[in-house]
Formats: sequence, C-alpha cells, structure tokens
Amino acid sequence: MDTKIVQFNKRTLEGLRPEMVKALSEVGKQYGISFSIGNMRYQADSFHVKVDCVVNNSDMNDQDAVAKTQWNKYCHRYNMTPDDFGKKFTTMNNRKGYSETYTIAGCKPRSHRYPILAKGPDGKVWKMPAHTVKNGI
Repeated sequence: MDTKIVQFNKRTLEGLRPEMVKALSEVGKQYGISFSIGNMRYQADSFHVKVDCVVNNSDMNDQDAVAKTQWNKYCHRYNMTPDDFGKKFTTMNNRKGYSETYTIAGCKPRSHRYPILAKGPDGKVWKMPAHTVKNGI
C-alpha cells in the first residue's frame, strides 16, 4: 500500500491483508513455520486479527500446513485418521443429479453439523457432514 492509513475500514484491510500474508510468509520461510491469517475485526482506529502458526516440516503452503495440523488434532472426533487428509471421496450431488469427487481439505471443530472441509472439482471449499465424507471414502 502506497498511502498512509487514516482509519481502518473494510477496504483498507482488504489492501493490507495481502501484504501481511507476504510478510508473514517470508518470516515463516526463514524459521520453517506457517502462518494463517483469520478473521479481521476493526474499529475506526484499530483492528484485531487472528493468526494461527504451526511448524511446517513439509512442502505444503501455509494454509494447507495449518489445516493439516488442525486435521491431525481433531480428525478422531469424526472417526477418521490423520492419513485421511487429502484423500479423495465421491458423493452424490442431489441438485445436479450426478456424483462428484472431492478432496478432504480440513475441518471446523466447532461446527457440529458440517465439520469437514472438502475441496470440490472447481477448487471451491465446501462444508460437509462427517458421515457423508466417511461413506464416500
């Protein structure tokens, strides 16, 4: 960002987020860790941001490394294993009338109804019930 920020709003934070990701990524590469920036809450003169950090011992990008660490911690709640992260599964799409293949991309431990995050064939991430994913593997 080339301009000085006078107050925080949605637009200024949208411009600031990519620069924060870039800066944290450089720090992460130096120390072998991965960062994930979460929700940003703001007032006119301040903002708060959730930042998750995990040790990254693989070639995964920052978001995937954080998701994998979280998956390893919580997957047993859904009767799944750490090895299930990244597995492909097939489920029927009732609206479209045919089956689609998804990839397990993480979990949302606080979500009881749709705790599994799955990346669809279009790259979009969907929330799904655990039983649907378990049956599709």
